[in-house]
Amino acid sequence: VLCSFNDYLETIDDDIVIFLNNDIRVSPYFVDPLIKHFENKDVLFVAPKEFSMDGKYQGNLNRIVFKFGLISTVVEKQEHDRICHDISVHGGAFDRKKFLLLGGYDPMYLPGIVEDLDLCYRGWKHGWIGIYEPESFYYHEGSTSFNAAYGSFGKAKLSYRNTFLFFWKNVTSARMLIIHIAFIPLLLFGMIFRRRWAWYAGLFEALGMIDMAVKRRDAAGSQFVLSDEEAMEKSRASC
Repeated sequence: VLCSFNDYLETIDDDIVIFLNNDIRVSPYFVDPLIKHFENKDVLFVAPKEFSMDGKYQGNLNRIVFKFGLISTVVEKQEHDRICHDISVHGGAFDRKKFLLLGGYDPMYLPGIVEDLDLCYRGWKHGWIGIYEPESFYYHEGSTSFNAAYGSFGKAKLSYRNTFLFFWKNVTSARMLIIHIAFIPLLLFGMIFRRRWAWYAGLFEALGMIDMAVKRRDAAGSQFVLSDEEAMEKSRASC
């Protein structure tokens, strides 16, 4: 279902598209605050603010971190609502043509997890930007069907697997690649004490897919105009 967005967007003419999961309920004024940002031709996506179904603020401003030789995102809760740069979005508005130019969601990550970061990060390295717009908000049930289908171990394994695949596909910084390689032996040893068996399962499954990631790396790299460091710095330029 996830990658069917790619095919469907080829069949329509709308400039802006909004992706919503079936476990989301939007506010009455959800659309307009998102749409206004696309007057800026550099905008790839706009992310709304997220609440749980019981009204608890989840935080939806994604920041990217390079830690222990891998890239991941952290979700921040802002003390004051403000428009900021955002690194990725899993429910929000996209410039349809930019989405298609990037190739859309990559089926390598199926059944899910990290595919949204992959798409948005490639957009940042292409020179586009993402925006967090807190005036637009929605209520989200949150991974209910995914957890039921794969369980906590399966979900963790997919997350680790796709985090490795993402790095091997998208990171071109020599410094970051050297750090990544240096940290792998340390992580192999350290995860034993933390009993992170899903990490080992994810890594070994990712190694079996490394050829796929490398082939995608060539295609993705041809679209990059910013280095990893430049894209990260640009994404932190506001807030």
